[in-house]
Amino acid sequence: MNKFLAAAALMLAASGASAATVDLVTDGGFESGTSANFSTDFVPGVGVGAGRFDVVMTSFGVVPNSGNWFMAVNGGDASNLDPTVWSQSVNVTSGTEYTLSFSMADWSGFPPDANLSVRLGGIEILNATSSAAQDVWESFSASWTSTLSGAQDLSFVELSTGFLGNDYTLDDIALTFDDSPITAPNPIPLPAALPLLLAGLGALGVLRRRV
Repeated sequence: MNKFLAAAALMLAASGASAATVDLVTDGGFESGTSANFSTDFVPGVGVGAGRFDVVMTSFGVVPNSGNWFMAVNGGDASNLDPTVWSQSVNVTSGTEYTLSFSMADWSGFPPDANLSVRLGGIEILNATSSAAQDVWESFSASWTSTLSGAQDLSFVELSTGFLGNDYTLDDIALTFDDSPITAPNPIPLPAALPLLLAGLGALGVLRRRV
């Protein structure tokens, strides 16, 4: 009897908060096309020479990882410059767990592979190297708890150099965190017949004690 009542009581409450994932990056999928908002040390004109980029719908057989646009980069060939290929200011809070994710593909098919250092506020949170397989999108991600607060630059810094290779594409850049509110359990409506059932079982329990 007591076990049944305890089980029935559990039916009266359940946690009901759903996840609310917030992305701090604006248009990390480049869906604004050539109007996509980011900072870069590179100059437009990906087919002209090294150290250049374009936001495109297709490029030499590469199609977006998702959506309609992506960033194509003709990597730099000068050493010791560490240029920033993509950067955007984001507001973070110390003690909050964040997840960085993005997709990258080798564009040229020649070595060297592109090597990027992804940094938040100048602190590296992920080092990523493109695959040797040409035009194959790869997903990269990292999660960590921030020790920084306020506006910080999320930057993709190019560490590799090479005139022939070192060409790559970027898409679906995101910096997310869970903004779900902490709420008390939400009551589940009591089935109409349950009170009568509990009352009947309670009466049976009384009768059993009298026997």
